[in-house]
Amino acid sequence: MGISKRQSERLSKLLITLTDEQLKSWKEILPPRKYAAGSVLFYRDHHPYGVYVIHSGHVDLFLDKRSKKPPHPAESRQTIGLPLFAVDEPYPASGVVGSEVLASFASRSLVQQWIREKNPILPEQFWEFQQQHV
Repeated sequence: MGISKRQSERLSKLLITLTDEQLKSWKEILPPRKYAAGSVLFYRDHHPYGVYVIHSGHVDLFLDKRSKKPPHPAESRQTIGLPLFAVDEPYPASGVVGSEVLASFASRSLVQQWIREKNPILPEQFWEFQQQHV
């Protein structure tokens, strides 16, 4: 069973897929670390602690509190949480590491600094998303 239109809209506020070059830039600035399977990275309805960039593995995104089955994985080359900084909204899902993940993490204060500086590490999709939601 696929995801609903509403769930798809919520995911659009959570994920951005990076190019290989963008992923390399994030890796150079923020060396990735390992997260074990089953680790909870963030909780639904919490404001973002920062942005995760998945280099390998996947994170299961639980959009519905009642569901036991994750409706959508975040996979390699995806950022988790970046668009939320444009709309100042909480996580629409909980994120649990599905298989060991190698990910970079940028803290909330660092991401806010990058936004103020218009840092080129932030992908064009973020700026487009921000323009659409101003």
